[in-house]
Amino acid sequence: MRVLSLLLLLLVPSVLSFTFSSVSSSRTFPALTSRSDPHCRSIPVIIQHKNVHKNSFKTELKAIQLKDAIRPAVVVGGTMGAYGLRSTFNLPSPLSAPILLGSLSYLLINLNLPLQSHQPSLYCGAFAGTSAMSLMSTPLNSIYLGLIAAALFEAFERFKLFTGKGGRLGMCATMSSTVFTAVRGRLALGSELKAFIKSIPCSTNAAFAVATQATVVGAGGALVMPGLAASAGAVLCTLMRRRGFSPVTASSLVGSLGIWGIGGPLGALFYAGTFVGMSADAASVETRSLKGQVVAAGVMTVIFQVLGRGFLGGVGGKLGAAALGGVLVRDSLEK
Repeated sequence: MRVLSLLLLLLVPSVLSFTFSSVSSSRTFPALTSRSDPHCRSIPVIIQHKNVHKNSFKTELKAIQLKDAIRPAVVVGGTMGAYGLRSTFNLPSPLSAPILLGSLSYLLINLNLPLQSHQPSLYCGAFAGTSAMSLMSTPLNSIYLGLIAAALFEAFERFKLFTGKGGRLGMCATMSSTVFTAVRGRLALGSELKAFIKSIPCSTNAAFAVATQATVVGAGGALVMPGLAASAGAVLCTLMRRRGFSPVTASSLVGSLGIWGIGGPLGALFYAGTFVGMSADAASVETRSLKGQVVAAGVMTVIFQVLGRGFLGGVGGKLGAAALGGVLVRDSLEK
């Protein structure tokens, strides 16, 4: 199935190009073969120029078609790569897979391979591949999930959804995993909604306890320490962006400190903070302050701690979706 999918992606441009060339070659111009009219002598030159324009147009068309085929293939490859890493190696966290794939792409770029423009596609597919292994029970299921992620990522790109906002790749992965889980019948939306409604009083009580400082230990464990970890990840990723690293490379390298250095939930939130640092405006001191990054990381922590933990269990990309929420809230507050 994997070979068949890749063959289909590679054959589509060839078939369209063959169809276009066949239609063009089937046209005949019998009237132009006559030499009785002296004005006809200039016609071969005109035809030659037309053929040159047609050939250049066909070349551009092939390039566009190949580019459109490569991007979805890279997304699917990212999902399959994450599944392969998680099923083959005893990784300390599902988040290790996108870090490894992002770091690998950085190494390949240093070997002069033109992969930098495809890093977001790979990262998005890898985030989808962080879904629970019980959902991706077979390699074929990882392909299906990757295809859904590729379709949604293509929609995000074509309609410019959340362009330049950190966490958009995670949001795309979350939506893809949710759709895949629902299609497989593993997601009961009614039960999820009931569980979410039941969790509201607990979340409200926790927020009230934090606001009134009823218990310092509980507040620190729920928001303060995770918020500091996320803020540190956001700041470090932002600083690396300003050193010239691409968003995916900076997130992967900084995230490795969180997953393999800090570890546990704090390490995961440290890594999630790097998604805030992936925003387009983070690369410039003039367009984004470190204070703003800390604010976005703090909002992201609240969103994930209150909503993300008990909702859509097993779905990949939720940390990225929370990061996008933090960035959007921060941007709205600054307006």
